[in-house]
Amino acid sequence: MHAPTRLRRIGSSILPTVALIGLAPTAAQAATCTFDSSTATVSVSVGSGTTTLSVSAGNVMADGSPCGSATVTNADTIDASATGGTLVIDLSGGPFAPGQKAEASGQSEIEFTGTLGSGVLRIDGSPGADTIAAGTDGVNLNAEENADDVDVTITGVASMVVNGGNGNDRLTWDGREGTGSISTISGAFDGGDGNDLLAGSAADDHRDSSPLLRGATHSRSTPARTAG
Repeated sequence: MHAPTRLRRIGSSILPTVALIGLAPTAAQAATCTFDSSTATVSVSVGSGTTTLSVSAGNVMADGSPCGSATVTNADTIDASATGGTLVIDLSGGPFAPGQKAEASGQSEIEFTGTLGSGVLRIDGSPGADTIAAGTDGVNLNAEENADDVDVTITGVASMVVNGGNGNDRLTWDGREGTGSISTISGAFDGGDGNDLLAGSAADDHRDSSPLLRGATHSRSTPARTAG
């Protein structure tokens, strides 16, 4: 006669556990990166957080791990796919160049394609002077080249962030250097140390966390930091 009472007690102890399991946070989706040597294409599935593409000793890396056997001399395209998240193109370890094939115009380099699905595109510059330009046609990562062309044509970008780092950087989002017309995607600019030129887009931009007038061009000098 006491069995029903015992079952009720067991059931009442299970319910809170089930409820807690239902409230467990969803694990972040990790990035994946593969290389198809037959097409010279690196395919990157951007994670739900931040995925960083970089170069290390000539190897193409995703979040610090090699993308198969991909290098800056046997790959021609990096194709990214995402439904959000942040994709970082990190130039601090060297440029994504020269790529497998020489280009008809502009300096040869690996091209970035794909879609971020309303994600964020972030570009981190090299330790030296960078000239990075963007416009309606895409992003030119090495805009100091003689014949300008775009290197990044990724779509589905909700906003862009560019960090120049050290050096005298030129970070422009107004369509110069072969990138088309003034960009309509908002940007956040940080020139870092050095004598920098920053030119905004037609959207609401920020410079070093401060609002930047639409389409405005700013020059500024920041003394290099010294350790001590």
